[in-house]
Amino acid sequence: MTSVLRLLTILFCRAIPCSGMIFALCFAFAIVLPGICLAEEEKGENYFEDAEYSLEQLQQVEVVTPFKREEKISEVSSAVFIITQEDIRRAGASTIPEALALAPGVQVARISETEWAVNIRGLNQQYANKLLVFMDGRSIYSHVLSGVSWDYQGTLMEDIERIEVIRGPGAVVWGADAVNGVINIITKKAKDTHGAMAVLSGGTEEDIASLRYGGHFGDYICYRIYGKLFNRGGEENNDKPVPGNDSNTDWYSRRAGFRLEWEPEDSLGDDLVTIQGEIFANKYDTIKYNGRAVPPHYENTTSRVAGGHMMAHWRHLGENNSDNELKLYFESIHGSLDEMDGNYDIFDVEFQQRLSASDRLHDVVWGIGYRMIFDQIFLMEPFEESNSSFDQDLVSAFIEDDIQLIQDRLHLTLGVKFEHNDITGFEIQPSVRLRWTPVKKHVFWAAVSRAVRTPSRLESKLDLTIKQPEKLNGELNGKNVIYTITGNAELDPEELIAYEFGYRMIAAKNLWMDIAVFYSDYDRLIDTRLADIGQGEEMTSDSTTYYLSYENYLEGNAYGAEISGNWKPLPWWKLSLSYSYLHTDMEIDDDLKYLQEGSEAVGGDSPSNLVSLRSSMDFPQSIKFDLWLRYVGRLEKSRVDSYTGLDAQLSWLPLDNLDVSIGGKNLLEPRHREFSSYEVERSAYLKLMWSF
Repeated sequence: MTSVLRLLTILFCRAIPCSGMIFALCFAFAIVLPGICLAEEEKGENYFEDAEYSLEQLQQVEVVTPFKREEKISEVSSAVFIITQEDIRRAGASTIPEALALAPGVQVARISETEWAVNIRGLNQQYANKLLVFMDGRSIYSHVLSGVSWDYQGTLMEDIERIEVIRGPGAVVWGADAVNGVINIITKKAKDTHGAMAVLSGGTEEDIASLRYGGHFGDYICYRIYGKLFNRGGEENNDKPVPGNDSNTDWYSRRAGFRLEWEPEDSLGDDLVTIQGEIFANKYDTIKYNGRAVPPHYENTTSRVAGGHMMAHWRHLGENNSDNELKLYFESIHGSLDEMDGNYDIFDVEFQQRLSASDRLHDVVWGIGYRMIFDQIFLMEPFEESNSSFDQDLVSAFIEDDIQLIQDRLHLTLGVKFEHNDITGFEIQPSVRLRWTPVKKHVFWAAVSRAVRTPSRLESKLDLTIKQPEKLNGELNGKNVIYTITGNAELDPEELIAYEFGYRMIAAKNLWMDIAVFYSDYDRLIDTRLADIGQGEEMTSDSTTYYLSYENYLEGNAYGAEISGNWKPLPWWKLSLSYSYLHTDMEIDDDLKYLQEGSEAVGGDSPSNLVSLRSSMDFPQSIKFDLWLRYVGRLEKSRVDSYTGLDAQLSWLPLDNLDVSIGGKNLLEPRHREFSSYEVERSAYLKLMWSF
């Protein structure tokens, strides 16, 4: 075993260009791990013994994201969906955005080799500024751009325990920017990942290598350490961009991390201290159009981004279901990406307490938090900028009470979040929810909520000029288009009033269904507009200049429905079906009708219809076969046609602890567009996963 592990380690280090940090980690694994395994003389975690939830068991799983308290998913008064580790593995998802596409109502679209547009309930764009995302309760939402840079985020996909997806506002406990939804990526506990696991995956699009080991010190401390190498090749590898694509990128990523859990000896299981951290480094080799009127029209650029975080979490369980939690973390990201160079640092501390009355009529959760954000941004050609640094403070407090009006039948949940930030000041975000269980296994719920989105650092403070080459009919004409965009320190927060209704039922042990309908009323949405009528454009012989500013000048509404269900027609066959419908109307605020009409891309772009059908079959001899068929409707504003995708995966366990998978993605057509001019290609992969 040890010689094989050393061989795997060497393969890992050669598979992808890697830094000294990753090489040292792999070398340490190869030298130290054999001794640890012999010393502990314990059976490692068998990853493949993780049994899939039955449909009835899945409805009894407790989730924490909706209201920061453990509740059975069947009893939650919100539109919640769980993506399990089994779902991720059988779908062949190699990145977090790909896994998120498994949830109903979540719009996931590839923009480039390294970028995704991910959002819930409409208004999708690259940095989905109305979707708050967490990993183990740590926010990965950037206040600089108001959104998530998905290429910065990652972990071992095999170490994700589940992903909790909340469709609809979650601001009452999570705060501003949780407008259209909340996503919480929850990784496995260290005590559940003892032993070693190695993963090798290679294919036409990407290569992945990872190694993880977990163990314990004594009886009260558990740990795991891991390293991961990832490489995604650009379109046509290192050749010129294909027609229609502006650039072609090779993306190299490496990361390493750890998790440590300590349960004090005298706590009797009532205290748990968790410390976890990660570092990562990304490299992007890009070939793109350079805007020159004469050849060469392409140039090579290299960008690098690196960062890391450290988080500590203490939880104490008291009497009468009381629960105290203290969490603090620090995160730092720095580097040069395309034409932007800068640093982003954040420090966050949060305390939370749960108090449950002895008669169970009230279940109260309250908390306070403080966050400091520091950033420095330096823009290079073709950008020019001012206001390069900005510091922010965010203070928050919330309280929520789940009131049992009729025992086991009717619950009323009241909550409110108070926040103060340095951009828009003081904000109040309340919520009222009602849950009715007329009979067992049938739950109705309704909610009214207010949520806000705080203007980003870019929108409120940063002034910049963008110079881009102009293309006519796809050809460069030697003329530049210059956009001068002015930040607006007087912006108000974007506002949402949401109305939701849902129904959830367990029709039988092999059938369950979840339905949610919603109406969202948006106000004061932010977008750019020409600065002044008749003065917003300037033309010269070699350039056209547009002067724009950010304004709260849009309003509108969105409504729709989301339906999902699971059915096991046979013990060895499961079907999962979901359908989402969305209609969005955005227009200029009535008080600002004197402005010229806004951009056609106002408010982002989302499909009206999403359909997903997954088939999971378990055959004898440990053979599993999965199909995932999905339909994504047309993006009208971006003029991206609808498409139908089909993924397939066949997996086999030749040994109890070895999984071999072969799969293909987007099998129905050679390539298709999803959000931009970038075209996603058909791909295939082979994956080996060894647990010992």
